[in-house]
Amino acid sequence: MRYLNPERHGPILINLFIALFWLFLIYDAYLQGSEMPIVLSEVELPELPLVLFAAVAFVGSLGASAFTFWQRKNIMEDMPVIAERVDRYFGEGAYSRFTRQLRPVWASILSSTILGVVGLYATYQFNHHIWSYAICGGTLLFAVFMFIAWLVSRRYPPMLS
Repeated sequence: MRYLNPERHGPILINLFIALFWLFLIYDAYLQGSEMPIVLSEVELPELPLVLFAAVAFVGSLGASAFTFWQRKNIMEDMPVIAERVDRYFGEGAYSRFTRQLRPVWASILSSTILGVVGLYATYQFNHHIWSYAICGGTLLFAVFMFIAWLVSRRYPPMLS
């Protein structure tokens, strides 16, 4: 790292890392969604009543997104040791640029949407396993509630990012 010019290479490396992170996130969500019905068909699980599935998916997803909206802070900003090291190698302010550009709320919304939609489609095509529908549907519902929380945060700042 001694040949690295933080002012010149820091922003480029940060953008490259963020792009790789997003590509991995999208690929992993797709892979998990497409394999969900196969994995769950190999596990012995109890029957799940539809009402219980809907209640757990709704309450769990609503609770998680409401907590995120209520919290409204980037937990990555509360890491002074990591921020200091990143700034030392990649230039002053690199860590704050990184945490701003990463957009963890949108990463969560996008990956949950991909996993939910792909998983529901794969389950429909493969075996109609109720637990697969429950997990993928709950994940998609979480993404919808997170998007609603993001929209509400635009109206009542601070905004989720």
